[in-house]
Amino acid sequence: MHNFVEAIERSIEHIDMIVSDKDKVREEAIRITRDIIRIASNVVTHTLNEDFDLAEKNLIELRKLVKNLNTILAQHPDLAYSGLVYNAVAEYVEAELLFSFIRHKKLVSFDELSSIGVHYIPYIHGLCDLVGELKRYGLELIRKSRFEEANHIAVAIEHIYHSLRKLIEYPDALVPGLRRKMDIMRRVIEDYITFLLDMEYRDKLIKNLRRFRRYLRNPPGST
Repeated sequence: MHNFVEAIERSIEHIDMIVSDKDKVREEAIRITRDIIRIASNVVTHTLNEDFDLAEKNLIELRKLVKNLNTILAQHPDLAYSGLVYNAVAEYVEAELLFSFIRHKKLVSFDELSSIGVHYIPYIHGLCDLVGELKRYGLELIRKSRFEEANHIAVAIEHIYHSLRKLIEYPDALVPGLRRKMDIMRRVIEDYITFLLDMEYRDKLIKNLRRFRRYLRNPPGST
């Protein structure tokens, strides 16, 4: 009986040490993920405002945080593959993709981000969420009558949607949340394209009316 009790106590002490260490790592991970979400939001805001120097400065800090997070979680896969981490890293991915698209007219690939430890699930989620931010940027382009660029946004978000469609064949356990995000994306894209076409039509109509008024004021042969 004595050996039985001693074995239980040793086991619990060992487990207590493991859980205590893991709890410290978890607390540090929570702190880092909060910083990631905050700075990712700054990157998105600066990028949408086309303040690329500030966006890039924040992005450099953001990459360091993601690398640091992956380093401290390297021995804790149960934490590394948790929703807490995935959500924060997805915010980073969204910021990285948005900056690369608007600033450099390209998208950072999964292979590039996986080299710093980004898992495919937050990459997919970040790519899905990118569509909403590109819509916001596109609406600002429309407001400024930059219709050619706004049309490029429409092409890009439709391509993202159709590229992701091949992944919805997999069960939700492998691509969690993708179907729901795809449904949201479809509505976002449809609303954006409808608004873009409407505003383009109005812009052309206004320009034609202005030309017609100038014609009426100064018809050929009136001088």
